[in-house]
Amino acid sequence: MINMKIGIWLNSEYRPSTGGGYSYQQKFIEEIDQYCFRPELNVVFLQRSSKNPAKTNKELLIFPPLKWYVQGLYWYTIRFFKLTRLYRLAKYFQNKLTKINNDADILFLKRNKIDIVYYLSQMQQDILNFPSVITNWDIGHLSTGVFPEFILNGKFEYRENWYQNALRKAIKVIVESEAGKEELVRFTGISKERVAVVPIFAGGVTKIRVSENEQKKIVNRFMLEKNKFILYPAQFWPHKNHFNLIRAFNKLRNKFPYLKLVFSGSDKGNWDYLRQEIQDLGLTACILNLGFVTDVELHTLYKSALALIMPTFLGPTNMPLLEARALSCPVICSDMKGHREVLGDGAFYFDPLQPDEIVHCVELIMDGDKREDLLEKADYLESSSNFNSTIAIRELEKSLISVLSLRRCWGSFDAIS
Repeated sequence: MINMKIGIWLNSEYRPSTGGGYSYQQKFIEEIDQYCFRPELNVVFLQRSSKNPAKTNKELLIFPPLKWYVQGLYWYTIRFFKLTRLYRLAKYFQNKLTKINNDADILFLKRNKIDIVYYLSQMQQDILNFPSVITNWDIGHLSTGVFPEFILNGKFEYRENWYQNALRKAIKVIVESEAGKEELVRFTGISKERVAVVPIFAGGVTKIRVSENEQKKIVNRFMLEKNKFILYPAQFWPHKNHFNLIRAFNKLRNKFPYLKLVFSGSDKGNWDYLRQEIQDLGLTACILNLGFVTDVELHTLYKSALALIMPTFLGPTNMPLLEARALSCPVICSDMKGHREVLGDGAFYFDPLQPDEIVHCVELIMDGDKREDLLEKADYLESSSNFNSTIAIRELEKSLISVLSLRRCWGSFDAIS
């Protein structure tokens, strides 16, 4: 039997404030670490920095840093050429330093008999010219490309470069849904045989235990009442579409004056614009921005909210939908193919550009009978859903086995001319 040693790349730059991506990655790392893979798959973890090494059951390999004097020599040389405006020379030495680092990384992987590197996060391939499995969550710069966070300040070009020079070279691309696979194939032309679906699943926030008493304290601290607010946990990017949600909520306030809208998430440069809109509409008393919240607080907000609402333009999937369903919080969301694949009839859907449709869905959820009926449907569908961590880790194993059958076709790639 020919075994394959797979290095799972741990992104040490991810922080809780990163949002759903961090929560998803941490949960997936836990699942991988605890899972007993087939004997032919030897799974280890890779980490760039020795500071705060990850605590894992499986083997953890930490890359040694490049010698300080080599880094220092190149850094000062590059800085000198930039200061003297010799930009071509600065770029030359920058590329040289990048290659030295990359060659050192490849040597480390070879010495540790790593055959494949698997990157859990999108837009990541830290080591060039080494066999890889890559993750793709969305292709937003093409599917939802009108927003500044996708097209301005070099963001579009950066994404395009990654898709052209990293994703297209991957042995396998991991996506979260059939809708995500269809979208990736349509926009990039990559062969569908090279794309594998590993279903998205709820983050660790659903597994936290928070006592009823603690939940009451948190709700009171935020000056909220159970089932009298609607929750939208999302960072303040334009594509998250807080604007149309605010417009819709303005139409609801006369009919439901006690209802509040609660935002949570980090500001990505759009909050001041939204805050001004809230002030202009006279909604400051009923729309709250909690900023970044802890997992315990988010768990409590899900459990206490009348509903989760998600008017985002970006899909094809979004993890809060699954978190809300797991915690018996009704879901109202954008009508996307990926959302329907994940939730089926267990949610109310709307056109994210139409505030009146958002209003209609909120009015449905305000009807107690309709709300309970939706919760029952969601609970039933969750029991037979593929979108859970158990199915995901099994599908990952199947995908890695298919990668193994390809990777077996060559030994050291240094010998390939």
